[in-house]
Amino acid sequence: MKDGFKVIDADRHVLEAGEELAPVFVEHVGEDYLTVATDYPHSDCIGKFPDRTVGDLTSNHHLSTEARRKILWDNPVRLYGLNLN
Repeated sequence: MKDGFKVIDADRHVLEAGEELAPVFVEHVGEDYLTVATDYPHSDCIGKFPDRTVGDLTSNHHLSTEARRKILWDNPVRLYGLNLN
């Protein structure tokens, strides 16, 4: 990933959990096209998960509550075509 972001295709982008550039991406591209990625349970994530990964994103107050919900929940559900009803 370059600078913490990975482009999957024109409609889907991934950021590393805790990426501080997420608010800039949301401002310029939008919150509907971003989801989070982690290496958990990869060994380099030991001591980081969940506080320094998903926790960083959930506590990033430069993103609205709605944007955080979309990045962490709504967008992955749509990406993987999950029916959670």
